[in-house]
Amino acid sequence: MAKKGLSYSPSTALIEGAAAIGKSKLPTEMKGLQALTMFGGQKIEQQRQRVAEARKNIDASVSEILINNGALGDTHFEYATKQANLFKEDYMEGVFLNNADGEILKNKALNSLAKLSNGANEEQQLKLNFAKNWDAGLYTTNLDDKDSEILDFYSKDKYTLSGYNGNKIYTFDTSAGKVTKTYEEIKELTTRLKDGADGSKTLSDEFGNVLQNHVFNQFFVGVGEDGKSKFFKRGAAEQYFLNLFEKTGIAFSDQMADNKFNTKTIKEMLLADTTLLDDVKKVIKDIPDIGDAGIDINDVVDVLLNHKNSAFKEAFENGSIQKVIANRLTNALLNENAGLLTSQSKTDPPPPPFKGDEKFAINRDVVNPMFPDDSKDRDFYVGSKLVKDIEKKLGALYSNQEFNDFAGNKYEPVIVKGKVVGYYVYYRDSKLNKKVSGGKKYGEYIARGHKDMPKSETIKQFIIRQYLGLDAYEYKGSKGGKYDPK
Repeated sequence: MAKKGLSYSPSTALIEGAAAIGKSKLPTEMKGLQALTMFGGQKIEQQRQRVAEARKNIDASVSEILINNGALGDTHFEYATKQANLFKEDYMEGVFLNNADGEILKNKALNSLAKLSNGANEEQQLKLNFAKNWDAGLYTTNLDDKDSEILDFYSKDKYTLSGYNGNKIYTFDTSAGKVTKTYEEIKELTTRLKDGADGSKTLSDEFGNVLQNHVFNQFFVGVGEDGKSKFFKRGAAEQYFLNLFEKTGIAFSDQMADNKFNTKTIKEMLLADTTLLDDVKKVIKDIPDIGDAGIDINDVVDVLLNHKNSAFKEAFENGSIQKVIANRLTNALLNENAGLLTSQSKTDPPPPPFKGDEKFAINRDVVNPMFPDDSKDRDFYVGSKLVKDIEKKLGALYSNQEFNDFAGNKYEPVIVKGKVVGYYVYYRDSKLNKKVSGGKKYGEYIARGHKDMPKSETIKQFIIRQYLGLDAYEYKGSKGGKYDPK
C-alpha cells in the first residue's frame, strides 16, 4: 500500500505561534527598535533641514557682501570672495558641531563677515570723497613724491590686496619699488587736504588779518602807565599763533607747507633766519652744529617742518617745534608792524626824560638755569619790570659786578687781567649748588663755548638775552652814558 506523502503547506497557526514565542524571548529594550528607528530618522531629517537652512542663510549673506565689495572693483571682489568663503566654512563647521564650541565658531565667523561688509561700505564712501577731492586738486602741497604716487595708483585701482579678517593690505608697484599700506594708512593719506579745502579760513588768512593795523593795535599793543608809551605784547602774540596750529604732527606739517606769512612761505621765512639754529638747539638737543657731518640750515628746517624726519615726532609732541615757529612768526609780526610802536608824528612832544619809575614789558619766557633742560620750570616768565631795577642789574653787569637775575639766581664775574672771562652762577636754592671751585659751591659756569651760546654773542650779550630777556631793551646808563655790552 502506498505511503501517504508529507504535507508542506504552511500552517498559519503554527507560524503565528512561533513568532509569538520568539517575540517573547527578545530583551525588553529591543521591543522599541522600530520606534527608535523612526525617531532617529526624524532627527536626521531635522539635522539635514537645519544645516540646509543655515547654508541658505549664510549663502545669502555672503552674496550681499560680495555685491558690496564688487562695487569697489574686481580686485576687491576677488579678495572678498576668498575671505567670505573662509568665514563661511568656519560658520558651517560651527553649525555641524551644534554645541557651545560651534556657537563660538559661528559668532566669530559672523563678526568677520560683518567687518568685511562694513569695511566695503565705508571704503565706498571714502573712494567717492577721495575721487572728488583728488580731481579738484585739493590735496596738500606737502605730499612727497611717494605719497602722491600711491594716491594716484589708489585712484586708478592699481594695487593688489592681501590680509585676513578684513584687515586689508594694499601693495603698490611704485617707481621706488613695492610699497605696502594698511587700510588705515590709506584712509589717513586720503584725508590730507590742503588748509582751507573745506572752506574754512586758512592760516594765511589769519596772518593777513593780524597784519592789519587796527587788529594789531587791538590785540598786540599795550599802553604804558603814562598812557602814551606803547609796548608789544609778545606773549599774547605767541599764544595767538600757537592756538592756530593743528594738533597732530602730520596735519601741522601740512599746514606749514600750505601757507604763507605775508609773501613768504614758512619754510622760506625759517631758512632766512640767521639765529634759528641757536634756538632750535635749546629745545631739540640732538641737533648738531651747522657744518658738522654735512649739516646745514636746510636740515634744521627739515626737523621743524617734515613729519617724516626722525627728530620731528618727539619734538612736536613736547611742544618744542610749535614754540620755535610761534616765536618766529611773532618776530615777523613785530617787524611788519614795528612802526606802530615807534613812529611819532612831527607834532608829538619829545619823550619824557628817564626817571626810572616806568615799567618795561619783558613779555616772554627766559631760562632759569637752576632747572635742567627737560624741566617744565626751566622756562621762567618775566613780565613787566621797573626800569630802575632793570638799569641796576645792567649797570652791575656792565660794571663787572655781581647781580641777580629775575628768578633770584646770582651771577658772579670771573675777571682775569681786567677782563671778564666767565660767570659763576649760584642758584637761588643753595642745595642745588653742587659744583665746587675755590672751596665755594656753585650751580654752573658760563663762559665762551657754553652749549647754548652762539659764537656771534659775547658772554654778557648771552646773559642779557638768555637769562634776563633784555635783548630788546636799550640800556640808558644809571650814571649817564651808554655802555657797550662786551
